[in-house]
Amino acid sequence: MKIVNNFQLGIAKFLRTLLLGILVSANGAAFADISAIRDVNEKITVLLSSQHLDYKEYQGGEISNSEKGALPGIEISVPLVKNYMFDHEYLKLNLSGYKGQTDYVGQYMVGGSGYGSVRTKDNARITNYGLKYQKGFEIGSQTLVSPYFEVSSRNWLRGLNTYDETYQHSYYGLGLVGQVALTNYLVVSMDALYGKTFNSRIEARGAVNFSAPLGNSSYSKLGLGANYLFTKYLFGQIEVSKINFDYGQSIPNNGFYEPDSTTKSTFYKLGIGLRF
Repeated sequence: MKIVNNFQLGIAKFLRTLLLGILVSANGAAFADISAIRDVNEKITVLLSSQHLDYKEYQGGEISNSEKGALPGIEISVPLVKNYMFDHEYLKLNLSGYKGQTDYVGQYMVGGSGYGSVRTKDNARITNYGLKYQKGFEIGSQTLVSPYFEVSSRNWLRGLNTYDETYQHSYYGLGLVGQVALTNYLVVSMDALYGKTFNSRIEARGAVNFSAPLGNSSYSKLGLGANYLFTKYLFGQIEVSKINFDYGQSIPNNGFYEPDSTTKSTFYKLGIGLRF
């Protein structure tokens, strides 16, 4: 897709800017300190993102259908609380939305030749909203390690040929983010979270009508990122992250049931941050 190619080109240009920033900072003998990390954590972030969805359903241990594709979207993060009771304490509101098409591979409900006999495009819309509370601890003059708690909800509207399916769940988890100020202008980070999903559910409307709770699962996230400080108030940000979770099989309802499934999504993000 053209939008993906443009997005990848933007990432390449931003990486060149980061490398140039490292060289300029090193030659200018810029001494990094924790204030660069503080500036990064206090910003409002707007990111253009590409979510690469890899979804699979299983019946009898075999793949019955799948959805794969890159969905363009936007992510926004707003710090609601900054250093309220403790230093390096933040409560952030995170919002995101994605919309596009995925490649469906599956089979007919009755008859057909099994998985792969049906191939088409499906519409997809994914929204997320959540809160993240973190408290940072300084290690030396250039490193901040921040344990955090996160709770979030996800909604995926899957537009199939003759009916729509909506998958919903929330999750909570404990994470740890480490940030290092390589220079006064460049901060890199690594982020890991492990948690559990809850309130997982599916609703189908159209030629198929049913709703049912789904089995919950573990939830994991791993990410790498970098922020470049153009000024104390304007930032560039790049990030790559990956999430994993499952849905367990539903009980039969109205003659239908939802099988076990796995979801793996990889995100490529590029954008700006503003500090007020």
